[in-house]
Amino acid sequence: MDNKLYYGDTTAAPPNLADGYKGGYLIANNPDFVTDVMERETMIVMPQSIFAFELSLAGTKKAIEAARECNASLTN
Repeated sequence: MDNKLYYGDTTAAPPNLADGYKGGYLIANNPDFVTDVMERETMIVMPQSIFAFELSLAGTKKAIEAARECNASLTN
């Protein structure tokens, strides 16, 4: 993103998620990754086994903010 490279391991979500949701998660090597994802509209993904592709980050900022709020409510 913006000439920054992040490396990490990805895991696909199971195919039977509720309400037709799909996706996965990534464990990144840099804490700035989350901030960069929140501030961008797209990112280029370069998997080891297939060609690079552009990934929409639409809704990512709201999702991260909601997850943070949820986590904060659990610790109070």
